[in-house]
Amino acid sequence: MSSTQGRPVRKLFLWVGLFYNYMLSLWSYRKEKILFLSQGNVPFWLFVTLFAKNYSVCIISAQYFEKGIFKGLFLRVVEKAKHVIFTNSYHKDQFYRSGLVVHDRIYSVAERNMNFDQKTIKVLGHINDQRNPIKLVRSTNGNFHFYLKGKVDAGVLAELSSSDNITFTNEYLSDAQYQAEIGVGLIYVPVSRQYSDYFISGVLFDIIGSGGIPLIDFHPLYEELIDNELCYSTSDFLEKSQKISGLDESAHQYFKGLNKLTYNNISKIKEEWILS
Repeated sequence: MSSTQGRPVRKLFLWVGLFYNYMLSLWSYRKEKILFLSQGNVPFWLFVTLFAKNYSVCIISAQYFEKGIFKGLFLRVVEKAKHVIFTNSYHKDQFYRSGLVVHDRIYSVAERNMNFDQKTIKVLGHINDQRNPIKLVRSTNGNFHFYLKGKVDAGVLAELSSSDNITFTNEYLSDAQYQAEIGVGLIYVPVSRQYSDYFISGVLFDIIGSGGIPLIDFHPLYEELIDNELCYSTSDFLEKSQKISGLDESAHQYFKGLNKLTYNNISKIKEEWILS
């Protein structure tokens, strides 16, 4: 049997094993009130559809709403849930319309430390094909210097090394190094359009909450953040050559609103669970 022919068989055995593990670990809880914090996989969806009675589900990735041959099974899991929870309003409105929004953190906004060279841009974390800043580097026409701080995959290292306005720290950052870097300066978050269609960037909010200034390619998911100057669209930033300023009260009020929505929806879920 060729390796191609063997893949469906191996996948089937894997799914059978996973389904068995879900039966062992979740069977005694099938009638309990459970909050599933991940959509899981096909064997998980099958178990939940067949046996779970009183659960809520948090949508971390919205991709299953429109992709895959098992979309119908995933939608059945969502439709049976007591609560469908999204981490942001954009994905809720785009894919499901109903449901509750409970943001994945209680947001804070640190005051920006403006003592940095505004002609430098940092890129933090793992650099690979999906997180490659080369397009932004080229579009700046040498007007900015880039500091890449994180492990760079060999596949993109040669391409990035061809630009003379990049300085590398080609190693994994410790938690302490990461926290120190995200609090100061302009930081580019290189997430693709396709990524933002389904996920929200946690790194973006790490930067905002620590006092750094995030740059990100425009996506409607981040439009409110851009409008409130909590982050900057790379196209707007380069076109306008705008000078970054500190945060005003409207930015703090915006995050207070997000936190209030989260608190209210958590309270609603708790109340409904108690009464059910």
